Amino acid sequence: MEWQPIETAPKDGTVVLLAGCRKPVAAAWLEDEIDWWHVDDNKRGPFALRGPGPTHWMPMPPPPAEPHQEQPT
Repeated sequence: MEWQPIETAPKDGTVVLLAGCRKPVAAAWLEDEIDWWHVDDNKRGPFALRGPGPTHWMPMPPPPAEPHQEQPT
């Protein structure tokens, strides 16, 4: 996975990593009355990404593998 220009980012609600803003952040494009990148903090719902607009994006990495658990014998 490498950083790609923001113009190529998906705008279908897919959560991606954004860079070029204040700090890297996971966000998705939301289309409603206005089109905007939004972050969902799981507390107050989605809010608009503030500050300088992102310049690059990359897909979210896969989650870590579950630790292998030994089966009792």
